[in-house]
Amino acid sequence: MLTVLSVAAVVTGVGGQPAGANPFGSTACVDPAGAVPLNCVNLANNNDHAMNYVNLDQTTQAIPGMGAAMTAAISDLNGTDLHAYRDENDSLPDVWVHDYNYGALDGITAWVVCPSDNTGEGGSNPNRWCRGQDLNFNVYYWVSDNGFYDTAAQRQNIACHELGHTVGLQHRTDTRASCMWTYAGDGGASRYDAHDRGHVNSRY
Repeated sequence: MLTVLSVAAVVTGVGGQPAGANPFGSTACVDPAGAVPLNCVNLANNNDHAMNYVNLDQTTQAIPGMGAAMTAAISDLNGTDLHAYRDENDSLPDVWVHDYNYGALDGITAWVVCPSDNTGEGGSNPNRWCRGQDLNFNVYYWVSDNGFYDTAAQRQNIACHELGHTVGLQHRTDTRASCMWTYAGDGGASRYDAHDRGHVNSRY
């Protein structure tokens, strides 16, 4: 989840391989702002990770450039042992990606959740997996001109960050060199670093 303000994060080790105190693994779905949306990290059920990007409300303007940002994030994830791809014809994808104006939501710009209508789930934290996750980009923070989603770098950072949550990557506080850096629009990278890749490769 990315927010305008800070959110809870996990302190990590550094380096290319998973650390002892690591930011990887599923988390409980919690309500970080006292209202919907819920937010959680889940694992993928295998190393074949399909995304179907839809606009929930065709009357709501989608965020310009988010499709390209999502494609770039998927390409970067493909530098790991995962095979990630977009398929808008897949009616049972691993991840549904949505643009929608959800409103202010206490600064929540984007989040991931395993919804009740998922198409499969199993295991327990930190190894809980979910098929049919929802990845949500909040159009409100583009149309309200709050400084998020405004540049290609911001959009790529947010897409990379949220996609990471769908495969088990949690927040990072040790480096801005990873798109999993906790704070939205605060200089985080638009790519996964070697530490993130180490976690993904170890799992998948």
